Amino acid sequence: MQLLTGTDKDGVGRFVSDWTEKMYGQNITAPFAVQLWMEDDRPLDYVVYNWYTGSSIEIHVYTTKGLTRRLIRGIYNYTIEYLHCNVVIAKPARKTTKLTKILPKAGFKYLATIPMFYGKEKDDDAIMFYITQDNAHRWK
Repeated sequence: MQLLTGTDKDGVGRFVSDWTEKMYGQNITAPFAVQLWMEDDRPLDYVVYNWYTGSSIEIHVYTTKGLTRRLIRGIYNYTIEYLHCNVVIAKPARKTTKLTKILPKAGFKYLATIPMFYGKEKDDDAIMFYITQDNAHRWK
């Protein structure tokens, strides 16, 4: 397994952006950063980071095996250790029920539901979660 990192300005970022549009029909808007785990020349998991303010950042997780320790540690190391974010925000679609059930177990707190965020159907609502730096220590 190989970990690649990139931004909207390089090949790794463009690959993730193109893959996300092809597989999920979603556009990733620059600026963004990515962590991409590859296995056998195929994307296994990746995280897109955007809306970085200096204090907070938004994450979008795409995974084939669920929220693994490896993935959680990668998110923690980048957002809390490297960027020193106070808050990490996730907004999965309602239809991604695995993620909406796992995030609270990883320490994220429910914040709000945003209707029609990803489309016109009820399953396209965004379920917004957040975790603070103080609560993220368990990710180490």
